[in-house]
Order: sequence, then structure tokens, then C-alpha cells
Amino acid sequence: IVTHILLPTDFSPSSTPAFRYAVEWAKVFEAQLTILHVHSLQPGLDIDAGVAQQFLDEQRKVAREELDTLV
Repeated sequence: IVTHILLPTDFSPSSTPAFRYAVEWAKVFEAQLTILHVHSLQPGLDIDAGVAQQFLDEQRKVAREELDTLV
């Protein structure tokens, strides 16, 4: 029995069918659906912590907006 579905996504247009598929399977199995989106800074990027935090805050905002359009 499926009780939990994890959907990793980059919010690209090609990920939309996977989102719809995961939602349908979550309904079928009455399973919890967790959507995972990960941010990372480019390795070797030499920026200070404040700039990195601003970047991550902006990326978090964009991801939230993308999630809101899916839900």
C-alpha cells in the first residue's frame, strides 16, 4: 500500500505532467503527497553570506509562486 508520495520538481513545464500524475495517484491511494524543490548555489561561487541569503530568499519566493500556480 502506498501511503506517501514524494514528488521532486524543478517547476519546469515538462514537470507538470509528473505533478498531475502524482496528484492522481495520491488520490487513488489516499496517500500524503510531498513536493520537493531544492535550491543550491553553484559550487565555487565566491559570494558573501548576505548575497547568498538574498539569492536564496528570491529563489524561495519564485518557488512558492510556482507551487501556488500548481495547487
